[in-house]
Amino acid sequence: MNLGGIRGGHAWRASRTPEKADLFLDVRVPPNIAMSEARREVQQVFFDLEKKHPDWGLEFETYVSVPGASISGDHPMVQAIDKNHQQVMGAPPKRDVVVWCSDASVLTRYGIETVNYGPSSGPRDKEGEKVSIKTLVDITKIYALTAAQLCGVQ
Repeated sequence: MNLGGIRGGHAWRASRTPEKADLFLDVRVPPNIAMSEARREVQQVFFDLEKKHPDWGLEFETYVSVPGASISGDHPMVQAIDKNHQQVMGAPPKRDVVVWCSDASVLTRYGIETVNYGPSSGPRDKEGEKVSIKTLVDITKIYALTAAQLCGVQ
């Protein structure tokens, strides 16, 4: 959890005490913790603060909720990617837990298992690109082989 933003006061009256300030918390949880559970825990911290300071006029609101996504390493899609990545790249794919958001979060909410897989977006080269043409060609081969395998065409 981090303090993602603060809004308060008036820039044109910097010497005055603001009548209100808003604090925006960015709360992130792993995929195995339900967003509703995480919200309840954060809200309990708020309730404890509100009870301690009832005259502060505190308010609590959740305005964005994006759950994490996870998929088993035994899933056929993961197995197909592993096999085809090994075939094309000559080594197994590296795995990582990402902290950015993707469509996987939304799809997972609807029971659609997803994988975030693709070339790394490392530092930019002198032309401002992040991924080499060879890597794009190789990853396209892996995507095509994986789709064919999952569709029973291969």
